[in-house]
Formats: sequence, C-alpha cells, structure tokens
Amino acid sequence: QTGLSYVAISRVKTLEGLMLDAPFDRNHLIYGSPSDGMKMKMRDQELRKRQVLTRNPYVSHNTKNGHGNGSVR
Repeated sequence: QTGLSYVAISRVKTLEGLMLDAPFDRNHLIYGSPSDGMKMKMRDQELRKRQVLTRNPYVSHNTKNGHGNGSVR
C-alpha cells in the first residue's frame, strides 16, 4: 500500500489537483528503510553525480575547427 499511496500523491501537480476520498495516514508515504530497488536507484544516482561530461554528446565534434556544426545526430 505504501508504494501506491506514494505514486498517487507524487503525480499531483498542484493542491487544487488533490482530492482524498478518505482520511490519509502520512505514514503510508514513508518506508522504514529503502527497498532494494530504491537502494539501487540511489547508488546509481550517486555514481552519475560523480561522472563529468567533457563534451556535449549531441554535437558533432568531427569538423576542422573542432567546434562541430551544432547538428544533432
């Protein structure tokens, strides 16, 4: 139930878009500890934070002046 409650609440964009049919226990949004899948996601995010892009992967880097032509591949 915890996951379903979180998904439902996380999709609301404004308070005007929120309607609860019954009283809602906030404890249904909080896990005691992250699930294995969430732990994997958190590790992946930490690894990605440490990575540095040295060049824009969407710009062609195969021109004479080295600046690319700005086109998307």
